[in-house]
Amino acid sequence: GDGEVVAKLTAGEALAELEPDLAIGCWTPIDSGIDAAVMAFPSVQTYVYIGHEHNGVVGHERLWQIPGWRYRRLEEADKFSLGRTDFCVDFERPRIAPHGWTVLFERAG
Repeated sequence: GDGEVVAKLTAGEALAELEPDLAIGCWTPIDSGIDAAVMAFPSVQTYVYIGHEHNGVVGHERLWQIPGWRYRRLEEADKFSLGRTDFCVDFERPRIAPHGWTVLFERAG
């Protein structure tokens, strides 16, 4: 088409090749290690994580305990984060009970 190219890369290959300062993880498998690998990669300064909330956190609990990172929930973006466990709670006025959260992780310092 218009010259756009999509590369088929694993998360590790994409990090090594592109060395991004910003990465986005969207509904990554919870025990895949992808999120920790992204946050451990030296060029990544900001990580936007979109995923399922469980017990007050998204992703694996260890994600929130990685030293050298601060985080904040982006509640204004949560309304766009719908997952397979979300459901309509009012059929007269469609309203969704979302379980997805969006969190901004930033490297401290």
